[in-house]
Amino acid sequence: MVTRLALEAFGGLRYTSAIRLERHEVDWENRALIFPAAKHKSKRDQYVEGYPDNLWKWLAAATPEAWEMSRRQYLNEKAAAFARAGVRNPGNVLRHSFCSYHIALNRDAARTALLLTHTSPVMLYRHYKGRASAADAEKWFAIAPPA
Repeated sequence: MVTRLALEAFGGLRYTSAIRLERHEVDWENRALIFPAAKHKSKRDQYVEGYPDNLWKWLAAATPEAWEMSRRQYLNEKAAAFARAGVRNPGNVLRHSFCSYHIALNRDAARTALLLTHTSPVMLYRHYKGRASAADAEKWFAIAPPA
C-alpha cells in the first residue's frame, strides 16, 4: 500500500489514478507514467515524465502485491494508515502536499501543473503558492524507503 501512497505524495497523483495505475504503465527507462484515457480524469491519454527521484525509489521497492490491490482495499488501508498516524485526511491531502512542496522546491508552477496533468498553472498559483518553504520541500522529497 505504501507504493500507492507514494504515488500520491511524491508523484502528485489523485488517489483514483494511484489505484488504477498498473505496473506495465510505468515506463522505467524514461522514468514516466502512462495514463490511458479510460483511467484518467481528463479522458485523454497522458504520458508524464519528470517526477522526483524519491518516487522512483518507492516504485522500485514495490512488491508484486502492491500492484494487485483493489480500490476498496486501498481506501480501507489508507484510512487505517491515517488513523494510526493520528492525521486527518481531508481528501487528496497527499496530492495537495505534493503540489505545495513541488512548487516551493522548484519555483515552477507550470512544471508542477504538467506533473499533475492540469491544463494550466493558474489554479496552482491560487491555491498552493506560498504554502511551504523550500527547506521543508527538500525534506519532503528526501523521504525514501530504507536502502
